[in-house]
Amino acid sequence: MPDIGPAELGILFVMVGIAVIVAVLIALAVKGSGARPSSSLPRGSAGWHGDPTGRHEHRYWNGVGWSSKVADGGVVGDDPLNGDEWRPA
Repeated sequence: MPDIGPAELGILFVMVGIAVIVAVLIALAVKGSGARPSSSLPRGSAGWHGDPTGRHEHRYWNGVGWSSKVADGGVVGDDPLNGDEWRPA
């Protein structure tokens, strides 16, 4: 196994640091986009999920499609979707 000198170790630390920063920035960009691709629609049981329209914090998934029930700050409301908006194909 070759010896790793201070210069190589410094380069390694810089590369790892850059990789971590890039990963965090990508995660923040994806989280902040507010959009949810159709391939990531919730499957299976019903429940509260992030609102795919981005208009509210949460929207209720009834197990088949998005309902009109929404929640912001723990307060439940109603915001109907237009037509087949945000329904799985």
